[in-house]
Amino acid sequence: TRYESLTSMLESLGFSVATSVLDVREGESTPEESRSLDLQEGDRVIRLSRLKYGDGKPLVFSVSAIPRSLLPGPIDHRDWSASLVGALEAHGHRIVSSSARISAVELPAEPERTFRLSGLGPWLLVAESCVSQDGARVLYSEDYHRGSEIAFNVLRRR
Repeated sequence: TRYESLTSMLESLGFSVATSVLDVREGESTPEESRSLDLQEGDRVIRLSRLKYGDGKPLVFSVSAIPRSLLPGPIDHRDWSASLVGALEAHGHRIVSSSARISAVELPAEPERTFRLSGLGPWLLVAESCVSQDGARVLYSEDYHRGSEIAFNVLRRR
């Protein structure tokens, strides 16, 4: 119920976290990214693929999209292993809330093959749209959490 970065969440679970940047590029938004970020289809985004490790084990495969206009400058000159939440906040886009959908899935075939992630069992997909203090949608992520290593507890009230 509290918004926090993936790294903070994993560290709070007791993991020693490392991040590998698998791919970063600028491109046109997909229909899902456009919808989730309140963009026109085809608007420019920065798309980032990373893998978070906990104690040396792959824990979270993540694909994130950020509207290109929110992080100025060449994408080659930024440390993409650092916090995206921190980078957005440094440019005046403090994330204050998000909405997420959690579902049990298999990791898509392309990243499973490309990044040698086969045989790691089921994954929990958290598709999340993040909103800044001024109400703008600033980050959309599809985070695949290893089902054998990570579980989510949900409190429901009436």
